[in-house]
Amino acid sequence: MRHLERLMGHLGWADRQALDALKQSDSVEPAIVEVYAHLLAADNLERLTTFVTRLAPEDLGRGVTYRNSAGQQFTSAVEDILLHLCLHGAYHRGQIAWALRRGGAIPVSTDFIAFVRGAPAATRGKDTR
Repeated sequence: MRHLERLMGHLGWADRQALDALKQSDSVEPAIVEVYAHLLAADNLERLTTFVTRLAPEDLGRGVTYRNSAGQQFTSAVEDILLHLCLHGAYHRGQIAWALRRGGAIPVSTDFIAFVRGAPAATRGKDTR
């Protein structure tokens, strides 16, 4: 359970890092703002964190039936859904970083290891795109 709580902490931290980078950029494409909005809508951090802290270990394997955005029905374990949300956020923060770099900005690190150690991950520098 502790690993999921740590991932929720990272998720919130990384989202704030991405927002700060967007705010500091001189020009941000509207499409990337939409990606960030989608990221926040999917994360719903406060409710998600509360949900995770209230889970019992036996809840992790429980199946949840849902429909995806295309209307297809699936049943997935609670733990798998939570891990997906964390990975989903990493994917979209990567898109944001790429867009910022393409626009000439240097994106901030949102890597889990940077969150854990409280220091930015290594970067390749400004010239790399």
